[in-house]
Parts: sequence; structure tokens; C-alpha cells
Amino acid sequence: MKIIKNNVNSLFVLSTLNRSGYRTTATRRKIIDAIFSLDNSFTVEDLIQNLPDLGRATIFRNVKVLKDLQIICQVFLDNGQSVYQLDFESSLESHHHHLICSKCKCIQEFNSGELEGLLRAVSEEMSFEIDTHRLELYGYCSSCKTSKPSDVQI
Repeated sequence: MKIIKNNVNSLFVLSTLNRSGYRTTATRRKIIDAIFSLDNSFTVEDLIQNLPDLGRATIFRNVKVLKDLQIICQVFLDNGQSVYQLDFESSLESHHHHLICSKCKCIQEFNSGELEGLLRAVSEEMSFEIDTHRLELYGYCSSCKTSKPSDVQI
């Protein structure tokens, strides 16, 4: 298993938009700059608060474009809240999964050849073509695991 580090920058995002046929408008640049100024993960509401001069619909449309191009990915926290983060997959060209801390809500991305091999084996054994999947594991990061509630069963 390999933890994935952030190697995406705004130039990479802008060039991905250009290669995909999207213009890099001033509005898109503002949204991209806001994403890079926020923490590792963000909500659409975070963008709306940081970009009061842009309309909600404009922000939602641009978030959808960035998600469709795999520049950002949507992650669901254990409470059901939807957050986004830069998607390292677009730069690595490999599938990844998420480790989500139930206490501090930090998100780590990882990929695992063993896990992907297991999924291929299940697909073959069941004669089922998997077109996509998502795996989000919830628990406690190294900073929080020493202070986790004692009644949590792992």
C-alpha cells in the first residue's frame, strides 16, 4: 500500500482544463486559486464563502467540471457530509482510495496493487465487469488514535 502525496499544482489543473477543451477563464482561475488556498478538503460552501463575488450556480457548475475531469474528487465523511479534495489520480493515472479520520476528518489517499488484484479476481470469479468502485475506510489517524473513544470497536 502506498500513501499518495499531493503533487498537483494550479498549472497542472489549468493545463488539464485546456487539454480537455475548457477555457481557463478568470472565474475558473479564481475557483482554482480558492481550492488551493483551502485545507486538504473543502466543501462547495467553503468555496461560496471564499468567493462571494461568484454565484452559487457558477461555483457548482465549475466544481462539476473539475470533478468530471478528475481534478477533484468527492469524498463522503462518516457523518454523510460530502467534501472535495484535489484528485491525485489525474496526475498519477492510477485508482486510489481514502482513509478518513473519524475525529479530525483528515483524508489520506492510498493505492494498493493487492486490493486492485483482489477486485480483478472477484470480477473474474463472478463473471461481473466492474466499471467503477469506491472505497473509503473510516478510523483514526496517527495523531488521533491515541485519544479515540474507548468504546470504539475495530
